Amino acid sequence: MHSVQDATGFDAGGDYFALHQWSLDEPAAFWRAVWDFAEIQGDPAGGL
Repeated sequence: MHSVQDATGFDAGGDYFALHQWSLDEPAAFWRAVWDFAEIQGDPAGGL
């Protein structure tokens, strides 16, 4: 959760339910944070 907070400023306060709700409310920011954390190479907006 700390990596999400560092990347986005969102603080779930250790509450996984809050993190889940944020991921639903802000999917683009959530997936950007996932890509950054996993160091995925590529264009997340690109098609398959």
